[in-house]
Amino acid sequence: MKRWICTVCKYIHEGDAPPEKCPECSVGPEFFDFLDEIEDSKRDSKYSTEDLQNILFKIQCGLFVVAAGNGEKFNGQISNTIFQITSSPLTIAAGINKGNLTHEFLEKAETFSVCLLGSGCSDLVSRFGFQSGRKVEKFTEDLNYFISDNGNPILKDCVAYFEARLLKDKSLDMGTHTLFTAEIIAGDIIKESEQTTYSNYRKEKSAPKKGNENSKQWKCTVCSYIHEGDEPPEKCPVCNVGPEFFELVE
Repeated sequence: MKRWICTVCKYIHEGDAPPEKCPECSVGPEFFDFLDEIEDSKRDSKYSTEDLQNILFKIQCGLFVVAAGNGEKFNGQISNTIFQITSSPLTIAAGINKGNLTHEFLEKAETFSVCLLGSGCSDLVSRFGFQSGRKVEKFTEDLNYFISDNGNPILKDCVAYFEARLLKDKSLDMGTHTLFTAEIIAGDIIKESEQTTYSNYRKEKSAPKKGNENSKQWKCTVCSYIHEGDEPPEKCPVCNVGPEFFELVE
């Protein structure tokens, strides 16, 4: 059985060909890359990947920006796979896709930063989650951040942050991802508010807006952003896709 990965949301599809539409972010088959092949005997055929993925979406995952430098510039990405491993010493694990530029930075870095995002973080998700650091500079002058004593970028608009020293001999190869293990060395609480979850972020972006009852609303099929107006926007302010990715909300 062939497996295909959505390059937008990382959804995994099984079949001889990619799906006509990603069930998670709604992009077409042109956004899928061939991943690998698996033997049917390795998994109970009663359960499709989509069924099992929908179960995993019930896990409450936070939203983070993972960032590091390479000596010349900084790069970071959105992640919802950061979790504590042990309390003595304080260690965490971070699952990062091998195809991402941040993965290359972490392989060479000694330390990195993790910023916990709160509600209303769509601008940060757009900057760090829907564009590649290979094409754009993410840490620009208009971004509100500072450099820590350890040389890592810290977002001033986050709820809290910590920095960690990579334990490279304890990292694991997980196929498409590496599970980086690291020891916490610094951190601080920026503001007394709750971290948002991936689920809450999706609900926030897809919630209908309260506006003119006669105006039309358009939903981005990639990130679920809602636009209000007679026509879809020229570009989604969250994920930067064009008007062809918007559907009229009935």
